[in-house]
Amino acid sequence: MKGFGSQIRSKSVKRLAVYQKALEIFRLSRSITASANLSGLDIMDQYRHENADVRLSDHLIMTSLGLAPKIAMAESTKDPNVKFHSIEAIRQSTDYLMNCCERLEQQGVTRKEFTRLLKKELNKFGKLQQKWAIRISAVN
Repeated sequence: MKGFGSQIRSKSVKRLAVYQKALEIFRLSRSITASANLSGLDIMDQYRHENADVRLSDHLIMTSLGLAPKIAMAESTKDPNVKFHSIEAIRQSTDYLMNCCERLEQQGVTRKEFTRLLKKELNKFGKLQQKWAIRISAVN
């Protein structure tokens, strides 16, 4: 029966607006990388690349990739400490992603459209995340 409850929670997490927005942010991050013609590089090549622009794109992808699992973790645990740390990690990741967008906007003309769109979506995500954090913090 325990497994069944976790399946129900898993399905409900996927329906959350904040979770869906986290996935959208990841897709946009991948689009930024593709627009810079970095899609031919694998993750380790991007991470170790000598070009700071390439490494910044890698950080953008890897940070955005972590948002949805952190939301799922906070939703699925009953431990208030895990919820708190997950919420804080999401907030910090969102701030870092915004910082990456600003740096990318300064560096490349071809990505300004994508980075502006990503910043807009990050602002929406921040608002959703605040409402969501209040809701799950109250549920203990």
